[in-house]
Amino acid sequence: MRRYVRYVVILLTAMVLTGCGEVTMRDLEMRGGRMFLRGHPVHPYTGPVVSYYPSPDEDGEKRIYQTGTYTDGLRSDKWMTYYWNGEYEEAKYINSRIEGIRKWFYAGANAKGKKRIKREQEYMDNMMDGGGNFYNTTGGKVKQVYYKDGRIIPYPNPEQRKALEERRKQYKSTLG
Repeated sequence: MRRYVRYVVILLTAMVLTGCGEVTMRDLEMRGGRMFLRGHPVHPYTGPVVSYYPSPDEDGEKRIYQTGTYTDGLRSDKWMTYYWNGEYEEAKYINSRIEGIRKWFYAGANAKGKKRIKREQEYMDNMMDGGGNFYNTTGGKVKQVYYKDGRIIPYPNPEQRKALEERRKQYKSTLG
């Protein structure tokens, strides 16, 4: 029982010292390319963060603009951005760089209750790199594009696509 009480005391002390409340972007500051909690100059911030629009909505409620996670002061994992019109996007970050498929969504769900994708684009090292698709509100594909190193290129033939995919695999292997 004493051991249990000791752990509870340690846990509560840690929560008080680190502040167990919500961390917003206003609580952070950029130093040397990394985010730090204001008043905590030693270690870059690791944990979830939320950002709000500067003015509340018509009901007086704060509206979330962005949610995500920092690891050692760098954006990591999935980040969500919410727009006033109800549309939103999601992107995966590794070391503050977009990696993988970034997706944009229409506001609301379809008749089956599923997300309605507006656009999707492959990213590599924070640049559009690979295939991208645009969709109409009913889910039909209306346009395909292809990027290499952030520049739009003609849609590659199968042999070229294979070479580009091999380049992507080599790059991903360097990420660990």
